[in-house]
Amino acid sequence: MIIARAVISPDCLNRMESYGLLHHPNEACGLLLGSTSVLNQGNGQTAVQAELQIEQFIGIPNIASNPRRQFMMDPAAVLPYVMAEQRGASRIAGIMHTHPLAPAIPSQEDLGTAWLHTPSHWILSLRRKDIPEWGIFQYRIDAAAGKPYYEPVPLQINGQANRRAKK
Repeated sequence: MIIARAVISPDCLNRMESYGLLHHPNEACGLLLGSTSVLNQGNGQTAVQAELQIEQFIGIPNIASNPRRQFMMDPAAVLPYVMAEQRGASRIAGIMHTHPLAPAIPSQEDLGTAWLHTPSHWILSLRRKDIPEWGIFQYRIDAAAGKPYYEPVPLQINGQANRRAKK
């Protein structure tokens, strides 16, 4: 499935930015809860396209040994959301983390994360705290090489025109 666009409310996006700024200069991280709506079923030669609706942001403590350069979500804080998803409750639609000094594109470490199969990855660059920069991505695995890569996902903020994620 290809995520054709990610849709979020301005309020939810602002909560994520505030959370990232609160934890700066460390990397902040969290879960995005939401749902997917099929836009196009595909035809056997093209993939199913979907819209990702982000409904809620949950800040999760970063327990990495070097939180200024990496993130590791606290498993104890993540587990209730994983269990709720298995019971059919809110779906984990993505993860978010900040890059305090780097651009809003996945690093090699991000591509090696255990979260590769999560529908979306949201990266907030705080290189310039006064101008937050977002990158939204869908990670994929190159079948021939067996290596992960990423594709940008267009961002639609409810009530605003479409914005393209950084490449």
